[in-house]
Amino acid sequence: MAALAQATPRMTVRIDGVDVLWPYDAVYDEQLDCMAALKACFDANAPGIVETPPGIGACACAVAMSVALGRPLVYACRALADMDACAAACRRLRAAGADFTLAVATRRRMAGGGGAADALDRLRLDVAGALRTPAPFDADAARARVAARRRGAAHEPGVYAPDGAGGLGFAAGAAAAADVVVVDARDVLDPAARPAAPPGAVCVFAGGHDVDDLCLRRLTVVLEAADLAAARRGCAALAGACDRAGDDALRADYDAQLAAGAPGSLRKARHCLRALRVFGLHLDRARRDDKSESAAAFLLDLRARAGLEARALAFLPARLAALAAAVGAPAPPELGKVAEFAGLVAGGGPGFAVVSDGDRVTLACLDASLAFAPVRGAFASVVLAGSAAPAAPLAAALLRLDGARLATVAARAARGARRVLPLVVVKGSDQLPLSTKADSRRDRATLRNYGDLVAGACARTPDGVVALFPTAGFLRFAVAVWDEIGVLRRALEHKLVFVADDDGPAGGAAAALEAYRAACDAGRGALLLASARGAAARHAPFAGHYGRCVAFVGLPFRPTADPVLRARLDYLLRDRQIREADYLAFDAMRAAAGLVRRGSKRDFGVVLLADARFARRDKRAHLPAWARAALDDGHLGLSSDAALDALGDFVRRASQPPDGDDDLARRRRGAAARPAPAAPMDVEAKPAVVKMETGA
Repeated sequence: MAALAQATPRMTVRIDGVDVLWPYDAVYDEQLDCMAALKACFDANAPGIVETPPGIGACACAVAMSVALGRPLVYACRALADMDACAAACRRLRAAGADFTLAVATRRRMAGGGGAADALDRLRLDVAGALRTPAPFDADAARARVAARRRGAAHEPGVYAPDGAGGLGFAAGAAAAADVVVVDARDVLDPAARPAAPPGAVCVFAGGHDVDDLCLRRLTVVLEAADLAAARRGCAALAGACDRAGDDALRADYDAQLAAGAPGSLRKARHCLRALRVFGLHLDRARRDDKSESAAAFLLDLRARAGLEARALAFLPARLAALAAAVGAPAPPELGKVAEFAGLVAGGGPGFAVVSDGDRVTLACLDASLAFAPVRGAFASVVLAGSAAPAAPLAAALLRLDGARLATVAARAARGARRVLPLVVVKGSDQLPLSTKADSRRDRATLRNYGDLVAGACARTPDGVVALFPTAGFLRFAVAVWDEIGVLRRALEHKLVFVADDDGPAGGAAAALEAYRAACDAGRGALLLASARGAAARHAPFAGHYGRCVAFVGLPFRPTADPVLRARLDYLLRDRQIREADYLAFDAMRAAAGLVRRGSKRDFGVVLLADARFARRDKRAHLPAWARAALDDGHLGLSSDAALDALGDFVRRASQPPDGDDDLARRRRGAAARPAPAAPMDVEAKPAVVKMETGA
């Protein structure tokens, strides 16, 4: 660390009267704008959405600003690569002289796993009560709290990671002792795994383009026929454990439930198990139907058929956990899911629907704000930040971010916008339109044109090429056709080909992704075929040489025939006045934008938006501002041949070392030419050029 401290440049920038230690030899306009936007949200104790260009180091900006303000920070990431990048930025900041403690934890090290045990906490979701009233923030008092917390902590200030010798993990008190906590975004949404936040703490979601989707999945329970059968077996096994436990243990359990105020129909062990069996049978009966109904209608039918009351259902998750603990037998996970279904449907209200299709029964959360509201209550300020931050007004409406500050950090043409080249490809070399609409998705001429585009990109692009398909089913069909007509053979002449099929063998997608990265690291490059909404696409770091070219084989719309999506669209129109077309376009374009990542400001890449619908103004309006600025008018309606020519020219030009007129190189040389100061360099930052407005 001492050697790193001697080699780490540093400077101090003043932003709105606050001195911010910056561990680099230069600071750029986008970084100043980002820190200013984050400070405005933190100072106002308000939620915010900050859209930034890719590769500017938004993590370093968030950490530097929170440390300067003395406010504890929870940084929520979606991938391990993001956690590693944040830890590296924090090490650099500490080497530059900052004094703070960082705790990094992956999901494997989280305390608690969520599920049925915390369902009661999730049931008591009061949107109005969870929203914290902004209060004035006292910076001196915050710094005093940080110092007092350190004096009582068992850990010295430093950087603690799960793989390090002094890893904090999330043991008791570890999060409270840290000034910066880096955590999986899913665990921030989980009441059982969320790190305890001291007063004045702020939370930043990195790459927060799909936070509402995470919220919906957090409160959605899917039960298939195999799950319900396993739950019945688990209920029988738990009944056997109760018989073996003896009367004394069951009596103590009954007394504990009596003191806790459990409903009379659940206090005895056999009554609790009977309620679980009856509810599971009712779910199995409902699964066989093909319908969608509100939670209220489901509860009325349940009461008429099985005689179960909503109040008893609300207590089932906690009652099951208590019974399992009393008899010393863990509750089977499938039985826990049944209890979780019961607890959520009993307290969900109009934001939930029960959807069955013959194979499974789904308790679908329709309102993302139900899971996000407790997060807002736990932190003074919650900010969605990143290059793929969603269209702010619609995202604010989905999450009920009333009074949110919406900021857009503009990309400077000399750097951010020119390092990524978006190309909208609307037709093939035979002038036939390119589209993955339902009526043309299986047309062989369309698939041939898509194959020619991908094979041509492999021939002209160094390093990694990623082709993303709207659905896993279309991916498998296209691969079969491309193999038949020779597209894959042409691609193999230049790169290895890997297919990440999430519906394939267990672990197959992860293995394909790992092999793809190894091939890119070896220098030859590779082609990865994946679903745009699959696990491989969500967690792969498509930056640097892993994603020199990202080709979207069609617009990643969700299938509107999905009954869960239909219920959600109806709810949004009825409750939020959000039209179906607006939400679907917003959802598809943010999914595409979320997969375009750059590792640094030197990184470059090409994005092929291969669908005629990408050229429509209503679709492009949902792209991030930096992507819209980078889209030239001459690149909006290209044929595949013209797009490949533009791709080759850009790659040859962008891969060369910058010349003397490059603004990024000039600023770095200017900073390096200054004499090394004995103390941090004080630079008065000019007012940030940032578009800031307050949401309704």
